[in-house]
Amino acid sequence: MSRILLLVDRLQQHLPIAHLNTEHQVILPDRTSEPNSDFPITQIAFDLCILDEANFDRIGPLVEALKAAAEPIFLPFLLVTKSQMSAVSEPPFSLTANQLQGKIDDLIVSPVDATQLHLRVENLLARRRLSIEIHRLQEVIKERTFTQSLLIDSLQTANENLQGEIAKQAEVEAALRSNSYLDLLMNAMPDIVCFKDGEGRWQEANQGILELFELSAVEYCGLTDAQLGELSSFYRSALQACEVSDRAAWEKGTLSRGEEVISRSDGTLKIYDVIKVPVFHPDGRRKSIVILGRDITEYKQAQDELVRLASIVESSDDGIVGKTLAGTILSWNAGAENIYGYCAQEIKGKSIEILAIPERPKEMAQILENIRAGATIDHYETVHLRKDGKQIDVCLTISPIKDA
Repeated sequence: MSRILLLVDRLQQHLPIAHLNTEHQVILPDRTSEPNSDFPITQIAFDLCILDEANFDRIGPLVEALKAAAEPIFLPFLLVTKSQMSAVSEPPFSLTANQLQGKIDDLIVSPVDATQLHLRVENLLARRRLSIEIHRLQEVIKERTFTQSLLIDSLQTANENLQGEIAKQAEVEAALRSNSYLDLLMNAMPDIVCFKDGEGRWQEANQGILELFELSAVEYCGLTDAQLGELSSFYRSALQACEVSDRAAWEKGTLSRGEEVISRSDGTLKIYDVIKVPVFHPDGRRKSIVILGRDITEYKQAQDELVRLASIVESSDDGIVGKTLAGTILSWNAGAENIYGYCAQEIKGKSIEILAIPERPKEMAQILENIRAGATIDHYETVHLRKDGKQIDVCLTISPIKDA
């Protein structure tokens, strides 16, 4: 469950957050005793902060410091502004782009629509979860004992794409003078977005989903997935699958999430993390459904590559051992178990010097010193000690694992 910190004045505490409480934990700091005092935001753990202009004026410099301290994990801030859309020749918001840059990741205008708030919140939290997962995978890579350049390159690319998406958010404000805020937001997002009515007819769609299904030249408004499938024979089955998952979301009655695989006409496959939010009339009739999808193709490919490389290590007949520069054993494959007689559970966390023979007490320390200096050891022949006390001849190849 994600933690959402809500920093708004009492007059704005009517924000439609009731449905958020069912999916997330909403935190409202208690400032009743000293309403004009600063509150310890640095002591509150949260995944997303929703704040208004008054609180942004108060803690703006601290927001930038919190985001910098959280790197490389993405810490999102959503600003609720009371400003209304102005004339084309005038800035639409009272705050300037320079004031928001590097601090605010998305904007929403008061009064806030519940569907729009939910869409913004889920988008920002999805980006945060993705950055956390990428960071976790990067930490796993550091513990491996062999060169994983291909996987590291894939993760770096995913990270660069994430940073590029964040940079695109800054470009949104410059384009607000010529378009409505909803259209601008939809087409600036890296995700696919579609709004359908209660009968499944397309109402609004961003460029991302139109390009995915090659519908840019089609007058899609008012057509269902089935009708659009008749206009695009290649994507007919994919659109029919979307219609089926829409029905499942309606039947569930609440936000649903799943992965959908789309075959492209160029022969490639795209994998999307799709969120569907059904909206109902007060009497229970279907009103609309919001579809938001994020392209996770590269992330899934990186996950598959990590599993493949881990399988290679585990199935190798050679002993593959990972250890810190201090000599503490971190990983121990089946090959090492066969050679030395120790199982992974009993050897991990112990010093590599457990394998040294009494006649060579300083050999391990010297090898580690060479590795710390950046050296690589190839085909070094020595004698090690098995668990049963038997001395065995081994040939070592040792390489340092460097940060990306």
